[in-house]
Amino acid sequence: MSYIKKFVLPLLVCAGLFLLVNYRHQYNPEFTWRSDLWADPAGYYVYLPALFIYDFDAEKFPEKIDSLCGDGFKINTVKNKLFTKYTCGVAILQAPVFLIVHALSNSSGSQYEGFAGLYQKVPAFAAAFYCFLGLLFLFKFLRFYFTTRISALTTLCIFFGTNLYFYSVYGNGHSHVYSFALFSAFLYLTKVITNETKEHKIIQIISWSFVAALVILIRPLNVIFLIAAAFIDCNSLNSFWLRLQLFLKPKYIIILLAATAITFIPQFLYWKYVSGNWIYYSYGNESFLYWKSPQLMKLLFSPNNGLLPYNPIYLIIVFTLLIMIFKKVKNGLSILVAFCLVVYFSASWHAVTFGCGYGCRNFAEYTALFTLPMGWVFEKIKTYRFTKFLLSFLIAVCILINQKAIFSYDRCFFGEDWEYKEFFQELIRG
Repeated sequence: MSYIKKFVLPLLVCAGLFLLVNYRHQYNPEFTWRSDLWADPAGYYVYLPALFIYDFDAEKFPEKIDSLCGDGFKINTVKNKLFTKYTCGVAILQAPVFLIVHALSNSSGSQYEGFAGLYQKVPAFAAAFYCFLGLLFLFKFLRFYFTTRISALTTLCIFFGTNLYFYSVYGNGHSHVYSFALFSAFLYLTKVITNETKEHKIIQIISWSFVAALVILIRPLNVIFLIAAAFIDCNSLNSFWLRLQLFLKPKYIIILLAATAITFIPQFLYWKYVSGNWIYYSYGNESFLYWKSPQLMKLLFSPNNGLLPYNPIYLIIVFTLLIMIFKKVKNGLSILVAFCLVVYFSASWHAVTFGCGYGCRNFAEYTALFTLPMGWVFEKIKTYRFTKFLLSFLIAVCILINQKAIFSYDRCFFGEDWEYKEFFQELIRG
């Protein structure tokens, strides 16, 4: 039985994810808005063909390939530059899958080499792999707190009940599933390193440092998560100070700085190539326009990519966090503060809906942190039959709403910000 739990079940989960993702993407037409390399996903991915096929020489790229990929990146033939506003963190994680596909592909020298045929599968296959790793690390992290059964149940509920499922299976060219895998790995490694009963191995500290650096490289705002996760289980000023002393050890600081420098070298080189400066803000006029008046209601409740209409399970998570704070359960306050900070900064962004997306997509990776209140409530209600039945029913309804919305969703919400009629019509007819 232990052999099955350790090897067979994970392999079955991994195979299932690959089959599910492949089935969902096998009929996506190339160079259309349904393509796997369209708009943002193309902007994340373009580093790979640029480096391994076209040597960052814009003149070598296929003609009008940027417009064929939804303008997720730009080719400037006058300056002979490739421009993408997205950092290279996702491309680094996609690189192993790309190199395998590149070795297997028979499209060498073809008109759209690097962008057509089997290359279109790179984001989907990479996302399936990192989704599996994220779920595995998340389960291993939860095992520090809960039984195997509760850990597995919590992982499944978070996966199927939030937009993490959408960005793992459907919109998997975006950064979110990759960040989720890194978030889960960081949580697990933090628990391993801060476990006082075990000796800290240098490989764990190095891994922890590189994961943290990649988290920041993919999305600098993810520093909110790093702070919350690094100080997990600190429920007093004394425990906070002891944790801070641990991370301020010279060995930790040197390894973290070295890992960050190594991880960011490719990005610095690209910024130097495209702008002439080692550090460059590639998002132009895009900024936190509403930081003085965050669009909180729109972010949380709007049918146009709001968080709660698509992910109602967050109502249970937030309510549980409030109970945890009232009962003085560790991590309740810190996770709620992290939730509020993510809400604030997301609601301050110039495009509160974050473009064409599903259910406030920048929350997908943070589901890794929000599993703790979900697991806690499962543990506390297991002895109360009626409460257990009621909560199970509510969670099941939340999961069904999310899955129905995903099944009905066609990549974008085309109604107005508060057009609930259009939202419910899509939900019913899908």
